[in-house]
Formats: sequence, structure tokens, C-alpha cells
Amino acid sequence: MQKCTFVWIKEMTRFIFIWVLLVFQTVHAQNTEPFMLKGMLISSENGQIIPLGNLLNKTTGLRAVSNRQGLFKIQVSQADTLRFSVVGFETYTTAVANIMPANLSDTIKVLLISKSYQLKDVTIVATNRKRDSLARAAAEILKTDPLLNNFDRIFGRPRGGFYGNDCGYSGLITELYYQFSKEGKDIARFESFYAYVQQQRAIEQKYNRELVKKVSGIPDVYLDDLLMHCRPDNDFALQADEYNMLLYIKNCSERFKILRGIK
Repeated sequence: MQKCTFVWIKEMTRFIFIWVLLVFQTVHAQNTEPFMLKGMLISSENGQIIPLGNLLNKTTGLRAVSNRQGLFKIQVSQADTLRFSVVGFETYTTAVANIMPANLSDTIKVLLISKSYQLKDVTIVATNRKRDSLARAAAEILKTDPLLNNFDRIFGRPRGGFYGNDCGYSGLITELYYQFSKEGKDIARFESFYAYVQQQRAIEQKYNRELVKKVSGIPDVYLDDLLMHCRPDNDFALQADEYNMLLYIKNCSERFKILRGIK
């Protein structure tokens, strides 16, 4: 009898453990499953829309900008953290779980608090033309000098340990230094920013003001709004060929004209 009881308790313990594990995996999958969060930025003081606000998914690094109607969309998951920043408003950082709607297709409203600035006193002095000329010359050198703008020092840095081909002890130490030192973290941030700039340049080659104006034939007064309304996702813009991009712009501009009542 005692033996049967022990076996029964053992089986129940195993069943409970498996059940808890399945529940944990299900919750974890729900928290990490990506979806497109859509919303509108609004001033908390007067209810006015906030155009051209900056969004950053701090977990994945994805960025987005609200259009002139304050509307935005950005890919997130429930476990991510979002940051909203607009000139003249307090920066708002929150977990996606706190603002995601019950129905993921719904559009949320994000309220931002306006920020006041205290300007410092300014003293105006006569300029020194010679000194200003030297400053402009120095700035020009900083922009054009090949030694000062040599990114090979950063992108050509030694990489070993975890990511490089050098599996020796010195390679591991080098990689640990670049991962945890201030210089290494600054370099990593610069590499990330440089990659983002290069990505935006590549997108600009495929989706730009001249091309959208030519394909849509829309009046200039609506062109800026159309550019924001139809701006494609980064993944699509980078992968689309010329035909698919032209087709996308044409279809999106037609929907925009119907929406705005433009003939």
C-alpha cells in the first residue's frame, strides 16, 4: 500500500512539473511573439495630435516616426520596451505590455506631457573675423581629412574570441575588452548608428521625394503627407526590386488620394 502511494505521488509530481513547464513555455511564447503596434501620439494638455514623433524599440533597436496625423506603427513583442520622444514633450518610456490593446489590430492613443524650457541669459560680443575664419577652416578639415575620418580604425578592429576567427587566448581577451570597456561600448554604439545611417541611405535610393512625386503625380501641397503615409517598412524597402517598389508607391498613392478626396 505504501509503495503504491509513493508511486502515485511520484507520478502526480511529474504531471504537475510537466504542466507548469508547458504553461511557462506558452506564456513565454506569447510574450516574445512579434506584432505590429499601431497608435497615435496626442498631447495630454489639449488633445492635439503630435506629428513627427520618434519611437524606439529599446529591446530590438527598431525605430519609427509618427506621420503628420500623429499615427505610427512599429513591430514589437509584449516583452519589449518602447521609448517615445518628441521635441517639446517629456520623453516617455514604457513596457509594451502596459499599452498593448486587447485586440492587437486596434489603434492605441499615447499621451505625452509638454515640457517647458528655461532659457539661459545670452551675452552678445563682437566677433573676431580671423578667429572665426580659423574655426571654419578647422571644421572643414575635420569633415574632409582622411585621417580624422578613417573608419577603418573602428570597423577593422581586431575581433576574436566569440565572433572572430582567432580562437586563441589573446583573441578572447580582446573581444571581452571590446564588449565590456567604455571604449568598446562606444564603438559598438557607433557601429550600430553607422549601420542605421547606411540602411536609411539605401532606403532613400529606392523611396524618395522625386520618385514618389513622379509615380503618384500628386500636387506638391500633399506630397509631404503622402511620403509619411506611404513610407514602407524597412525590410520591404531594402528587399523590394524596382518594379515592386513602383507598384507599391502607385497603389498606396491611389489609396491616399481616395482617403483625402484628391482627384
